[in-house]
Amino acid sequence: IFSVDAGTLEILRQNPGLVSIFVSALAEKYNTSTAVINQEAEVQYLLGVLNGTVYPGNHIPAYIPVASPEPVPAPATELPPVLAVPANMEINGGTYIDINITSQTLTLYQNGVASLITPIVTGKGSRTPQGLFSVQYKQLNRTLRGDDYTAFVHYWMRIVNNVGIHDASWRSSFGGSIYKTNGSHGCINVPSSVMPSIYEVCPVGTPVWVHL
Repeated sequence: IFSVDAGTLEILRQNPGLVSIFVSALAEKYNTSTAVINQEAEVQYLLGVLNGTVYPGNHIPAYIPVASPEPVPAPATELPPVLAVPANMEINGGTYIDINITSQTLTLYQNGVASLITPIVTGKGSRTPQGLFSVQYKQLNRTLRGDDYTAFVHYWMRIVNNVGIHDASWRSSFGGSIYKTNGSHGCINVPSSVMPSIYEVCPVGTPVWVHL
């Protein structure tokens, strides 16, 4: 069972061409050796939600049984997976934030052009959620609190639940494999010198694409 948050629905509503890519990302996450998501059916479901003919509540995706435990190869006509999102993709007119967990980089695209690239530190292991989100809320000078931490940040941009993009003055280095042993609780840590530029040009609603 899954549901699509309001921010993601709004992004898909403004960019219907992303529906197939979004469903492909879900398939990558939830396919098993015995059943795979019926992507064509799920695309039609989401299009129905977007045009108001289907109620946008919790949804049980349609699955197709797999006769063999071997991985099912993707059809040649299938849209590129999450990893292959091109730099000129028309997300929000070509303006969005791309967060690559594997390379530990944040890239800011403006009008389809990469205007800023910075090393980051994401959640330890797999704590940072993947998917298409958006900047839901912004705040200056916020104290973040969790069960085992308290941290003051100058710039806070929430993207989903309690996960956000923020400066991390307590870190002396970013990028590489730091996240594997000393990653965050899920947030995207950005160098203090770079975060003001991101905060200034990314209003609430800016799409944020998080992927491996």
